[in-house]
Amino acid sequence: MFKLIKKAVPADHPDYTNAKSLFEKFRDQENVGELIRLYTLETPLYDALQRNVDSFAIELYSHLSLLQERAFKGGKTYRGLSMTDDSVNCYRWAAKNKGRMIEIKTMTSTSLEEETAIFFAKKNAVAGSGKHCVLFMLEFPDVCYTAIDLNMGESLSRYPHEKEILLLPGTLFEVREVTKDDKTGWYKIRLENVPVPHKILMKALSEFQNA
Repeated sequence: MFKLIKKAVPADHPDYTNAKSLFEKFRDQENVGELIRLYTLETPLYDALQRNVDSFAIELYSHLSLLQERAFKGGKTYRGLSMTDDSVNCYRWAAKNKGRMIEIKTMTSTSLEEETAIFFAKKNAVAGSGKHCVLFMLEFPDVCYTAIDLNMGESLSRYPHEKEILLLPGTLFEVREVTKDDKTGWYKIRLENVPVPHKILMKALSEFQNA
């Protein structure tokens, strides 16, 4: 993990010292919160971890018991991005075929604030790209241990105003609805979390670590 940080965040980067310090705190104190703080920094490490998601996800999952208090207790979060027709159609297909689940494959940031999600969708939109602005509404009917609330107590985010709920790879959802606003051209996709009981999650993690 440290090799990845050194490669992704060069010594002349403005946040290199901060990133190094956070990782050393995580390594020495096994404080997984410092690892999450490191992830939220605006450094090349963010993109590097998305390309090497397994190494980061394994670290978080192996310390998941320490994050129980930050498990999202239920409610709604939002995510905004741009998508191609093909990607939207995949969600349409899943919405029509009930019981089909989708799995989050990367570290995924969502927000408690709809306005924040809309801001990021607009920010990432490229005129003439053929992509659509999409607002995801993620509903959690129960506690989700793989949705980490970065806002409880002392914020774990570099940007606390974004009210981030971080989803870990392996979080499951069903697609409930896909709609389009004909006036704005925006799509809205409603997802519902499929909760995994904590005991089952911990058992699967234990089996994985002992394999």
